[in-house]
Amino acid sequence: MEKENEASTPINKVNFGKSDRTYQYLATISVCFAAVGAGTVLAWSSPALTELASSNGLNSNNVTAIDNSTIQNGSTIVLTKKEEALLGSILNLGALMFAIPVGYIADKFGRKMAIYSSAVTFLLGWLFIVIANNLEILLLGRFFGGMGLGAICVVFPMYVGEIAEHSIRATLSSYFQIFLSNGILLTFVIGALTDYVTMSVILSIFPLLLLVTFPFMPESHVHLAKIGKIKQAEKNLARFRGNKRNYDIQGEMEVIKAEINKGSESSSCSDIIMKKSSRRALTAVLGLLAFQQFCGINAITFYTEQIFEAAHTNVDPSTGAIVMSVLQCIGGFLAASVVERAGRKYFLILSSVGMLMGLFGLGMFFHFEKLNIRTSYFGFLPVCCAVMFIVAFTMGYGTVPYMLMHEMLSPEIRGIGSGMGIVLAWLSSFIVTYYFPISVVALGNYLTFYILAVINALAIVFAVIFVPETRGKSLLEIQELLEN
Repeated sequence: MEKENEASTPINKVNFGKSDRTYQYLATISVCFAAVGAGTVLAWSSPALTELASSNGLNSNNVTAIDNSTIQNGSTIVLTKKEEALLGSILNLGALMFAIPVGYIADKFGRKMAIYSSAVTFLLGWLFIVIANNLEILLLGRFFGGMGLGAICVVFPMYVGEIAEHSIRATLSSYFQIFLSNGILLTFVIGALTDYVTMSVILSIFPLLLLVTFPFMPESHVHLAKIGKIKQAEKNLARFRGNKRNYDIQGEMEVIKAEINKGSESSSCSDIIMKKSSRRALTAVLGLLAFQQFCGINAITFYTEQIFEAAHTNVDPSTGAIVMSVLQCIGGFLAASVVERAGRKYFLILSSVGMLMGLFGLGMFFHFEKLNIRTSYFGFLPVCCAVMFIVAFTMGYGTVPYMLMHEMLSPEIRGIGSGMGIVLAWLSSFIVTYYFPISVVALGNYLTFYILAVINALAIVFAVIFVPETRGKSLLEIQELLEN
């Protein structure tokens, strides 16, 4: 019994002394240029479709003819309602198709190479959009942008989760949503001031900044240890922790090696998945990532300006989108400041409640319009409800599922589990963003938002039943909690 306790002690240890966290923050901020890039490709369709469409995107059933003579070469692109939906949603296909390959790249060639792949695909996406003179090339550009989006969603939590100390891991992980929100804000601001081609050129700066700054950052020491490069792993860990005199580098390396060795004990993938802790972790993570998309976030983000146009409020659609993005950024900063003090489960439930209220309010507004009830007195309601939805998402479902993906999945299942989760997330996002504008036409605005509200109610039930609280727990403690 004593030997068993001694063996488990290193894995339980999370405090190894006082470190210099400079490189942890620098590396995270450098990778966050890709997070900004993710926000820009997510938000691009909202101002772009508003510019491209000559009639109301949410209310028109007709074919939309778009004259590009002022920004292209005089050609005309003709979009049906389904083609508009495809232009908004094809991003998700690129993301889900690259999620598994980028996981292989991360394991075979390193986390840094996988992060570089996101920057390259972002740049290819912007290039095709800039040179596009027909719908097919625009779709190709969006597809490559989606590949970059899928890549960074897989690799960011992996890289940051591995380089960060236990005490600041959740805070650094929350930077992804903060910088993504800033990318959305920048896109709405630039889109309000320029055409979509100029906007695309400007937004390509962020993947370039990643390629310029990230070569100076160390590779993940956890990855190096996994492939047997222990000495290099120790050197990189020392860089990330800075102050070797007051920090037990060898102690943390022993914990890392113990976790890796523990993960290699299972003989096959089926043996791993049959473990109760693995099944429960996968159920929680996959469910959260599915609800993250089915809550409607990308539908709201992709079609923000069209929603405000359909509401016929006095608020300019571009201004409303910008206000939403500013508040989304504020919500991200608030979440980062308190995420280590409050429980993950608490944030998930609070997030779902806020999103439910926002979506129900939007449904009520459009329902009043359908019933010919005068809504001019409630012109502020769509803006307030959309803002409530965005802020609630940012403070919970925007960040917490990715934290839990790293915290709950044990090393032996983290690779396949993360890949499965991201594929499921982007498949779900494609379904929502493709069918959202179609549902608005077929069912009406109000019923579409009511359906999304019901999904968020189900998300609350799911979090209460299936998601454990992981705050302040080590990897071994979380696995024991899931097992028992």
